[in-house]
Amino acid sequence: MKDHEKRFDERIKDVKQAAGNLSNAAVRFNSAVTNAWGTLDKTTQEYGARLAHIIQANALDISSKKTTSNYEDVERFYEQSIQTLNKTIVNVRKYIPKLHRALRPEMATLNSALAKLENSIKALGTALDKSPGTRLESLRRQAEQIIQKQAELMKLRSLEHDEAEVLQASSEQESKIARERESLLSTPEFLELKRFEDALKLKGDEIHQFFQPLTKPLLKLERMATFKQASVNIQTLRGLIDKPTETVVTSQSFTIIDLLNALEEKLSQHALEFEEKKRRKSLETISTFRAGSVDKMREEYLALQANLQETIRQLKSKGLLEKKEGLDRQLEEERIHIEKTSEKKKEINRRIDDLVRTIDRQKSVVESQISALTARGIVILTE
Repeated sequence: MKDHEKRFDERIKDVKQAAGNLSNAAVRFNSAVTNAWGTLDKTTQEYGARLAHIIQANALDISSKKTTSNYEDVERFYEQSIQTLNKTIVNVRKYIPKLHRALRPEMATLNSALAKLENSIKALGTALDKSPGTRLESLRRQAEQIIQKQAELMKLRSLEHDEAEVLQASSEQESKIARERESLLSTPEFLELKRFEDALKLKGDEIHQFFQPLTKPLLKLERMATFKQASVNIQTLRGLIDKPTETVVTSQSFTIIDLLNALEEKLSQHALEFEEKKRRKSLETISTFRAGSVDKMREEYLALQANLQETIRQLKSKGLLEKKEGLDRQLEEERIHIEKTSEKKKEINRRIDDLVRTIDRQKSVVESQISALTARGIVILTE
């Protein structure tokens, strides 16, 4: 950069010299405006004096700026000079048309000085563009981006570590609650509850299975009832199709018998189209029902149900059921928290992976550019 820094110094001197010349031209222009008393009207004189003051102030602003030959300082000086020049040009274009022809020579001198300043600033810009500083500045910005992304990556990794600790603590708490719940369910009271629940389910499944051969015949009977071809209790009919166990337990026996009598009649009359084997099976099921087998199953079901309710009552009175429900809630809450934490951790990990890939790509680009500038291989190390 040393040769280019020498050129920067030369171009900066040219800019400041041109700014000084413009300031002098503005002073002379102001003198011409003052000496033209009587030739210019008051408004024009005010315009001229104002323009001269603005140009002189802007020119002094450029010539008085202190800067080094460092690329960043020179680029900053260049940008500030461009801004000041543009403000000056705007004001010249604003006021010049309003000034009298008597000031034409001074205005020409002013424009000439302004043009020289513009050219000197352009020359400085060209020197900046031709210097390695442009590429070095680009590398600096890219390196800063890598540093920023690396800081973001470290922050994300810290967050991921925190979430991992939270997840570990939640998992341990879940296991603790699950063990406590399992221990509670292993007590004699809850083992008895489980025995009644299982027995009740088995008895319910037995009732349900008993009516299985009648499901399709009952559906066809329902269809006939819809078209007024059979007179049956629709509510009981639908109950035996959808919820046979509940219907048997809660309904009167005679309503079910009446319904099955109607079904038997239609089956016997071959009013319902069925394979002979299935028809016989349905009739056998109806006969078995009449023999009282379902009544026995219902009595057993109701007895189990009563025992179950009594066991639940005892568990409530001892506070054991409330304790179990509390553990169930805690376990559910902990599992929800674990799920949310896991999703959050996955999202952080996804962002980490994306950021690592981005940093690796940027590192590769910067390494290649630096190697091309220095003719030496280079590797950028990041944590």
